[in-house]
Amino acid sequence: MNYLFLVSALAVWFILIPLAILNAGLREKIYKKFLNELYSHQLSSLVFIIVIFTLTFFFLKFIPFSYSLTDTFIIGIIWLVLTILFEFIAGHYIFKNPWGKTNQRL
Repeated sequence: MNYLFLVSALAVWFILIPLAILNAGLREKIYKKFLNELYSHQLSSLVFIIVIFTLTFFFLKFIPFSYSLTDTFIIGIIWLVLTILFEFIAGHYIFKNPWGKTNQRL
């Protein structure tokens, strides 16, 4: 795997963190005023899927070095693992949720 591709892809993932937080803020401050909990969560998820797709599309389109289909698959797996780790770590240490908490809102 091209080292520059890996570093660039990790940088893109770190750009997604504040965008995800902004998206959650929009859900809490705007969507919930007009939609119930379930629909506002679904709309927020759809919006962020579009954000991820768009950012990834432009990243892959404009990077100045080559990559393979295998490289993109590996980056997808890395992004998935980082996202899951971030959700658990941020949920526990930043938002003070106990490890055993389940999401019973939906």
